[in-house]
Amino acid sequence: MRHRNGAYGVFIWQIFPLASDDEVAFDLDATEFYAQTRCFNRVLLSLEDDGQIKAVNAGSEWRKVLSFKFGLDLFYGLGPRFKLVKDPKLTSAASRQLVGENRIGRHWALPSLQSGRVQRLIPDEIAAQMASIG
Repeated sequence: MRHRNGAYGVFIWQIFPLASDDEVAFDLDATEFYAQTRCFNRVLLSLEDDGQIKAVNAGSEWRKVLSFKFGLDLFYGLGPRFKLVKDPKLTSAASRQLVGENRIGRHWALPSLQSGRVQRLIPDEIAAQMASIG
C-alpha cells in the first residue's frame, strides 16, 4: 500500500500530526485503517437494516456507532490508534493509560469485528489487562 501518496498519505503526513500534543499522537497504519473501514461499513449497514440507526449517510448516526452506545467492541475496534511521542518515563500516567488501554482494546476488538462476532462488553481478562497498566 502506498502510504505517502494519495489522500491517505496527506492525512498521515500532514493532517493528523496537527492533532498531536506533547505526549500523544495518532499512530496510523494503512492496513489496519482499511480493515477498520470494511468493518465500519458492514456495521453501519447492519445497524441500519435492524432499524437501530437512520440512513447510513447521516453523519450523526456514524458518530453514535463510534461511541459506547453500540458496544465497546465498536468503540475500541473502530477507534483511532494512539502512540506516545516520547519516552514513557517522561510521559504522564494519564497518557500512558490512554495509549495502553487503546492498544489492548483494539487488539481484542478489531479481530472480533473482522470475524463478525459481536462482543459489546469487554471480557474480564481484557479488563484486567487494562487495569494493570501503570
